[in-house]
This record gives sequence, structure tokens and C-alpha cells, in this order.
Amino acid sequence: EARRIFSEGGAKVDESSEMVWIGREVVAAALETAPRSILCRAARRDRDVLLEPGTLVFQPGAGAPHATDLERGRRPGTGQDFQELVKLTQHFDVLQMMPPLIEPQDVPMNVRHYFTMDSQLTMSDKLPFIFSRGTPQVIESFEILRDFRGLSDDEFAAESHCYTIINTNSPRQIDIPMAQGLIDFARHGQVSIVTPFTLMGAMAPITVEAAMTLSHAEALTAITLTQLANPGAPVCYGTFTSNVDMKSGSPAFGTPEHFRASLVAGQLARHRIDRGAVSSAAATISRPIQTISDDSSTFAPPSRKIRRASGSRIFMPRSSSAVSAASCIASIASSEYSFIGGNGLSRFR
Repeated sequence: EARRIFSEGGAKVDESSEMVWIGREVVAAALETAPRSILCRAARRDRDVLLEPGTLVFQPGAGAPHATDLERGRRPGTGQDFQELVKLTQHFDVLQMMPPLIEPQDVPMNVRHYFTMDSQLTMSDKLPFIFSRGTPQVIESFEILRDFRGLSDDEFAAESHCYTIINTNSPRQIDIPMAQGLIDFARHGQVSIVTPFTLMGAMAPITVEAAMTLSHAEALTAITLTQLANPGAPVCYGTFTSNVDMKSGSPAFGTPEHFRASLVAGQLARHRIDRGAVSSAAATISRPIQTISDDSSTFAPPSRKIRRASGSRIFMPRSSSAVSAASCIASIASSEYSFIGGNGLSRFR
């Protein structure tokens, strides 16, 4: 479906190789329709989150497979851990959004979205997160949130009530669940934060400059898909570009390269929209969508950092920096990961 959408939007598609080439004009046209300001509705109006230039959001680290504390030690995440972290996030006013705090691994995957939605909606009034794990689970989660808020289908689609995070499957790939998530969230008017997962020395080139070229191309491809699926759909430009720990192969957090990459992401996004420079990207869509930048002068959407609608400024410690259409959100990673990624270095033309 993603290849069909790109083809109808003017991109060149080769079905035999599942490659898609996205021209400058396709990317530029898509970015013109991306909203410059997004108001995300929480359960209470004073909990609403506004994404626009000059604002910033705080949320805790997310996506950890393990939990740890002084009494119980380090352990695989459970449903109890998830709910405890939801309650902690709800307690602190400095945290504005509810992220995917930890994987409740004792809850079967086919019903895990029921558990996480129930926990978020009954234990918190902050903006909830929905995983993009296939259209059926996404649509069911939308319906749960819609009914819990007492909204009609039209009311739900008219404003953003939740968000998801889209990680590209670097290098140059967007897998099926992520592609479906981009399309589903766009068509239902909900927020996608696109954060290419480009680890230097693993699935991205070893240097910050080359890794950010890859990240930028992948982000542009995903953002373009949302706008082709539904012009005006809320979408945020993000990145998670860091290096790997050379001993374990796991993602490294808080390193100089990590923060250099975050700064570069914000500068790329902000500079390219202000200067109006546009480039083209190539992509493969299928089992994955793959993207290739053939020009380092790529084009990014406009600035939209994140802030609560009430105006209080916040900080965002999480596992991936988010830049809403053009400005970097500083992040401190606090998640504990235990996975290894790596399928070689990427080569650019």
C-alpha cells in the first residue's frame, strides 16, 4: 500500500525490486502540507500538549525491556512495572506525555495493547501513546481511546488525541508495521513522531555526518508518506542517532556523538525549511521501505518543538529525540536497552 501511495504521488516505483525513488518535487509538495502547529488533546484541557516552534516537552525514558529498583533488582518488564511507571509519570507535572515506558512482557503480545491502553487511560489523564504494531491493533486502540473519551468518529479524527513513534529499520528501510502505522495515524489525524534508529557503526555509517545524512533521508521519506496518505496529517521530525557500545554492541546513550547528532538534526530541519533547499530521496517499500539520499542538501519540515498548552517549559529525557517538523528537542536517555542491532554500513552516492 505504501508503494501504491508513493506511485500515485508521483514517485517512481519498481515493483520487481520494491524500490521507490522520491523526487525533489514530491518531497517539497508533501512538506508544504505538513502542519506548523499541532494541538494534542489529553483527557483534561490543562494537560493538552502544543507542538509548535519554540516549545519543548518532557517525558520519561521509554521502550525499556527491563526494570530495576533497589528492592527487586533488575528484571524483565512486567505489567506491574508498566503500571507503576504510568503512576509515576502521572504524578510529576514536569512530564507531559505518556510514552511506552516499558515492555510488559508477561502480557501476551496479541492483547498487550488492551492492557497498555487500559493502564494509560485509567491511571493517567496525560496524552497517551499507541504502538504501531499493525493496523488491527492500531484501529482497536483508536476505538478504545475514542469511546473512553466519549467522542464520535468525526470528533476523534478532527483533533489529535494520541501519538506514536515510528522507527525506521535502518539502513534505508521502513518495515510493514511502521509503514502501516504512518498511514493509519495519518488517515485518522493522529500524531506520528518519526525517529530513524540510526546507530553509528551498526546500521548506519560510523561518522556523525554520514549517519545524519541517512537519518535525514529516512525521516523525509516517512514524513512524505504521511502527507501523501492524508495531506495535513500531524507529523513530527525526529531522530535517534547514536553510536553503539563497542563492547556489547548495544546503543550508547549520552555520548558526545549522540548529542552532536541531535544538534545536527535540529539544525538540518530548521535550516532547510528556512532556506527552502530541497533534495530528493530514494526509497524501497515492501517488506521494507528503503531510503537513499542522493544529495546531502535534503529538505526538512518546519520547526515545532513541544510544550504544554499552558506554557510551562519542560525538558525531555527519552530514548529518542523528537523534532516536530524542524527543531531539535534535547534529550537525556534514561532507558535501559539490551538488544544489538547491526546489518552493515551504508553507502551513499
